[in-house]
Amino acid sequence: NGGMLAFGPDGYLYIAVGDQDRLDLPQDTSSLRGKILRIDVDSGVEFEPGIPPDNPFSNAVWLYGFRNPWRFSFDREGAGDLWIGDVGSSEREEVNWVPAGPPASRNFGWPDCEGTLPLTPTGCDPSQHRPDLEYATGGPGIAVIGGYVYRGPLASLHGQYVFGDAIGRVFSWDRVTRDPQ
Repeated sequence: NGGMLAFGPDGYLYIAVGDQDRLDLPQDTSSLRGKILRIDVDSGVEFEPGIPPDNPFSNAVWLYGFRNPWRFSFDREGAGDLWIGDVGSSEREEVNWVPAGPPASRNFGWPDCEGTLPLTPTGCDPSQHRPDLEYATGGPGIAVIGGYVYRGPLASLHGQYVFGDAIGRVFSWDRVTRDPQ
């Protein structure tokens, strides 16, 4: 249940890691499962990368509460907002947006919630980040893959998040108007 890795605009390495069907781990900030990690490959020693001093925890955890953040990307225009496609379990697929700026840990709610649907008796905690876009699994798609913010010359797509789903469909979404296409 792994995702990907990429260097962010801050020079740190970001690593997406799925929960590996361990529902107890995505909310545990001492575990690396169900997280997006952030490390400094230019400090530390071989096989033990450095932890950026502004990480929210004393480890590599940057964001948590994911099921399977399969793909993420940084918007290449501006400060580098982060876009995350989080594959759902059975009900919802999610796209999450994290604005660039000061580091702050965010909890994306899995396994308490799948998208906006509560899955546990305690339900969705209001402090947990709700998805910026969600769609029903089996509706327009079955497993969000992720994508990129389009910054090319085609005016009708400029600034939209263009992403795919495992069934082969490609979507575009304007976060400002909240209009998926």
